[in-house]
Amino acid sequence: MAFANMMDFLIFQPDGSATVDLSKIDRAQAAAITELRIDERTVGTGKGARKVRSYKIKLADKGASLERLGKHLKLFVPGTADVVF
Repeated sequence: MAFANMMDFLIFQPDGSATVDLSKIDRAQAAAITELRIDERTVGTGKGARKVRSYKIKLADKGASLERLGKHLKLFVPGTADVVF
């Protein structure tokens, strides 16, 4: 979760637009997703109407994940904000 990257879930088109592709993510990448919402709506009317799909992908909090990892690895000096090296 600490190393999740939104680029793992997107494919960028030549025109700069992005599409969501979850077909190749592994279990670790999927575990980093805390929210996935897909909304579909129709824009326009008549022959000009088209379906538009929007995605919301929310990833786990990196800061909190990295802090928990640091505590697990005992990288912090107890009682201070210092990191042990």
